[in-house]
Amino acid sequence: MKNKVNRRDFLKAASIGTASALALACGVLTLEEETKLMPNQNSSTSADVLELGAGIAGLAAARTLTDKGLNVIVLEARTRVGGRMWTDSSLGLPLDLGASWIHGVSGNPITKLAKQFGAKPMATDGENGIMFHADGSEMSDAEWTEIEALFEEIYAEVEIMQEDTDSDMSLQEAFNEVLAEYDLSEEELRGLNYYAYLGTALEYGADPKDLSLWEWDQDEEFGGEEVIFPGGYNQITDGLAKGLDIRLETVVNTVRYGIDGVEVETSAGSFVADKAVVTFPLGVLKQASVKFGAAITRVETVGN
Repeated sequence: MKNKVNRRDFLKAASIGTASALALACGVLTLEEETKLMPNQNSSTSADVLELGAGIAGLAAARTLTDKGLNVIVLEARTRVGGRMWTDSSLGLPLDLGASWIHGVSGNPITKLAKQFGAKPMATDGENGIMFHADGSEMSDAEWTEIEALFEEIYAEVEIMQEDTDSDMSLQEAFNEVLAEYDLSEEELRGLNYYAYLGTALEYGADPKDLSLWEWDQDEEFGGEEVIFPGGYNQITDGLAKGLDIRLETVVNTVRYGIDGVEVETSAGSFVADKAVVTFPLGVLKQASVKFGAAITRVETVGN
């Protein structure tokens, strides 16, 4: 039978683990050090494909292309791979500072990778969470149930607005319109805001004021249990990265492309390839810190 831990047990275990890590930090070889990628000794600056970015998407793309026999060089600006999947073991135990859960194991591609790389999961149960009032006192199950019911009632009206409005608005604006019809206490509003935060900002990485009423909940969920990796999420990213030609601390500045291939200018010099796969984070692309342009190609003309 698979081990299962609810959020209450998980928080207790995390507290004990942190204390143990502090006591054992001196002289402990951490998981991060054990799995740290060896510096790549390959000095080649040309490849079949340049993979730009070593997050989970970039690593998966590079792994797939390499397994198909292509010569791939991965360029990554950070000192580590994984992107938002970041496991810190500086305290002697793995602590995931980025991605932590597999939200639904059924049909989830991360589940397949976890099995492939021997990352053992532990099921969790978010329904057994510990909730607190603003004064630090623990909230009863009945009080939390009231907050859930109130949110569901209000969100039912927001869903109607989602279908009936002629123009889009932020999710926060929609909530405000509905809440204007309610006479809620300060405590009820505080609990409601927190519940809304759990379901929106925490899940989507943006506040309700920055989420579209029309589009914010268009995602689909995988079925099955939600699990964590006590040994760290980096077991997956390190597994994908193993054996790849990865150039860390290599900042991409310019990407030029044309019929003759791709040239990428970086902090470590220029790289060329037939193709490039770009998996930069959306934030990097929005900042426009990487310039994209057409490559200069030699064109031969034939006189009349």
